[in-house]
Amino acid sequence: MKPPSSRLISLSFIAAIVIFSTACSSHKAVPLGTIPEATKPSKTLVDRTVYSVAVNEAKQGRKLHQGCKFYKRTKRILDRLTDGIGVPRGTWPVYMIGGDIPPNAGAVNKSVIVVHESLLVRSRNEADVATVMAHEIAHVLAQHGPDEDQGSKVTAAQVGSTLLGVVTTVGSAIAGVDASSAQQLGSLASDATSAVSAGLILQYDRDQEYEADEIGLMIMGKAGYDPRKAIDFWNNSSVIFGSSNNIGFLSTHPSDSSRASRLEKALPIALQYY
Repeated sequence: MKPPSSRLISLSFIAAIVIFSTACSSHKAVPLGTIPEATKPSKTLVDRTVYSVAVNEAKQGRKLHQGCKFYKRTKRILDRLTDGIGVPRGTWPVYMIGGDIPPNAGAVNKSVIVVHESLLVRSRNEADVATVMAHEIAHVLAQHGPDEDQGSKVTAAQVGSTLLGVVTTVGSAIAGVDASSAQQLGSLASDATSAVSAGLILQYDRDQEYEADEIGLMIMGKAGYDPRKAIDFWNNSSVIFGSSNNIGFLSTHPSDSSRASRLEKALPIALQYY
């Protein structure tokens, strides 16, 4: 079995994490129309995740941050979504990544939401961004991905064995994170050696994506966003983002048309929340 290529990892670190995560998780389907209860991630998991993502981005000359107009806009949308489902603000910290990278967002290790600034640049309106954010919250609520310890190892694998060699470059990239987590990540990196074949995870990835779409639709309704806007987003995302099948995710994720078709079936339930 061959691990994901470094080119794809640099294109979309979130998608790479999803590939590893699905291989080591056992997931129970969430009934349609249900919004699972939230579990607050531990500070240790948050710290480890922020460090690992920041190191990965620093190696590519990019900065993980919370200090621009895009962050304020994203945080406002996230707060509205979490308010709608009764989750305390700040349960999942959100960070931005700038630079010339594809529009993307991800809930990493069920603890930190990372958003590319290009997502906000290319989006048409707030509902577009809310659709993506609700989808990522849904991944967390549905417990998609590995357990906490496994998730830490997955992220360490993403960073690679050179973590300790570049961790000194991260100090200026992030703030407010326990520095001891860097040492912990170093030991985790040496343990993360698993890889999976695309054939084993293709359908499972799609099932999780569809489920996150459906839960996200319910979250949007609860937050006062018209759920029909989500369907409009997926129907037009290839035009918005300039891609025929994705918005920065690997090709194993569902196509825009298939997502919209399934959401049409879930729409009547979501409109009851709205």
